[in-house]
Amino acid sequence: VASFVVLLLIWAGSAKLSVFVTFLMVLPVIFQNVLGGIKHTDKELLEMARVFEMPFVNKIRYIYMPAVLPFVVSGCKAALGLSWKAGIAAEVIGTPDFSIGERIYMSKIYLNTAGLFSWTFVVILLSFLFEKSFLLLLDKAAKTKKKPVRAKEGKHTENGYPGKRGDIILENLCKEYGEQQIFHEYSLEMKAGGIYCIMGRSGGGKTTLFRVLLGLSPYRKGYIQKPAGRAAVVFQEDRLCPEEDAVTNVSMVCTKAVSEEEIRNMLAEVLPAQELDKKVEEFSGGMKRRVAIVRALLADSEWIVMDEPFTGLDEKTKEKLVQFILKYRNGRTLLVATHQEKDVDTLGAELIKLS
Repeated sequence: VASFVVLLLIWAGSAKLSVFVTFLMVLPVIFQNVLGGIKHTDKELLEMARVFEMPFVNKIRYIYMPAVLPFVVSGCKAALGLSWKAGIAAEVIGTPDFSIGERIYMSKIYLNTAGLFSWTFVVILLSFLFEKSFLLLLDKAAKTKKKPVRAKEGKHTENGYPGKRGDIILENLCKEYGEQQIFHEYSLEMKAGGIYCIMGRSGGGKTTLFRVLLGLSPYRKGYIQKPAGRAAVVFQEDRLCPEEDAVTNVSMVCTKAVSEEEIRNMLAEVLPAQELDKKVEEFSGGMKRRVAIVRALLADSEWIVMDEPFTGLDEKTKEKLVQFILKYRNGRTLLVATHQEKDVDTLGAELIKLS
């Protein structure tokens, strides 16, 4: 601190010395904490945001901020105390007029012990009040609820494959994880608007196939054509923002064309109406699953991918959700990974088996 103070005193003078020194002392602490928070951001939620093409403001507000905030609070607790120490030290050396540092320096010159203790008490009191006030405002700002930003409607344009707009085509796909071969020269064609059930043993490549189609996993070789518009997904994990309610979780991926009333009405078909404004972290696994399904159906998309969407649901709820999905599919291509062959008949789907 002393080295910075002397250098800045020479370069900038004493008037704003404490401001510059405080900034230089606090910046590394806050920077490292913010960086740590960003690194701990939930990667699964970021993948969800990428697939749904979530507006950037919503990513910051609902994914990055909850991850970064605890680190920022921790950094502020350390940095706010440090800022007062550094600022007063700078004032003692620079002695700008009418500053606390000048009063402490003059108390030293005149051996005014009582004055020195008094000003020290003032510094401690101001530091304490400033820290508590700042953290209170930060907490209040973090808890302030704002409605999600809505994206514009997607522009579904021709994707360049002659006469096959909207079809999903794989040709000679090769995909490995290390030395484990998942797909070798695999080819598949799914017509636009169809319903397809993907079946296979656990670890047989269902999720990998979806991740490749969605652009979340690279592949070594092959050709892939998919619909030109956005995709909507129900992941194996629900991938909901836990601190937000069901309506907000759906709204953050919807376009301006979907009203909040429409979102509430659809959610109320599969959830108790009184639960819609509760945080989803309070929901059961089955309730979270239903929110994820509604989110996928209401998102602006050309095709829908559902990775084992009925896991953990009882038969009655499952039957209700199947009818709900068929009702709101709106002619979009639907891919469903499942372990139950009866789902093929229930959905009226074409079966695709992965060996």
